[in-house]
Amino acid sequence: MYDLVFEFSSKTLLEFGLNPDWLGATIGFYGIMHTWGGKMWRHIHVHYITTAGGINEVGEWVTPKNAKFVVYSFDQSGDACVF
Repeated sequence: MYDLVFEFSSKTLLEFGLNPDWLGATIGFYGIMHTWGGKMWRHIHVHYITTAGGINEVGEWVTPKNAKFVVYSFDQSGDACVF
């Protein structure tokens, strides 16, 4: 099950990065999985650190058009569209 959480969340990040409305480039990232919450309840989730931009189809670096992209990576409105 843990591998599915990583697989689908990482695919979602890549899709957002490739979407020209968000960035239009392939981003880099790494993730850390947490399986327990602060009160020791089972709470499976992944935190990601992403690059502040990405590489487009011709190999050029693309800087985000929106400053929120850098700070929040992807906001909840985007998540709501996927999930």
